[in-house]
This record gives sequence, C-alpha cells and structure tokens, in this order.
Amino acid sequence: MNEMTFEVDGMTCGGCAISVQRAIERLASVQEVVVTRDPGRVVVRAADVAADRIENVIRQAGYAARRA
Repeated sequence: MNEMTFEVDGMTCGGCAISVQRAIERLASVQEVVVTRDPGRVVVRAADVAADRIENVIRQAGYAARRA
C-alpha cells in the first residue's frame, strides 16, 4: 500500500473537497482518500495507482495539483 500526498489549489468549500474526494475514489485500487481543504491537501492510500494518474484526476475535477 502506497501513501501519497498532494497539494491542491482552489478548493474553497466543502463541496470542492467532496468533488476531489469522489473523483479519486473512482480509481481502482484506491483504499482511502483524506481531503483537507485548508490547507489544500489530499492524502491517498492506494495499492496500484501512479501519482501522475491521481494528479490528472484532480486536474480534471478542476483544481491544480502537485505531489507534495
């Protein structure tokens, strides 16, 4: 199980955080997603998902993301 942390810009409300969380949870092998709106941080625990794939999903949800 890998744990990856991402910094996410633009999450301004609880709805934003939920959108990011749900988008990541749709990926296969994701076990847990913890989103903290302030500061914009996402921690993902997954068995077999590349960090760039998660960053891409966050971007597709409308937010800037980079691995911390």
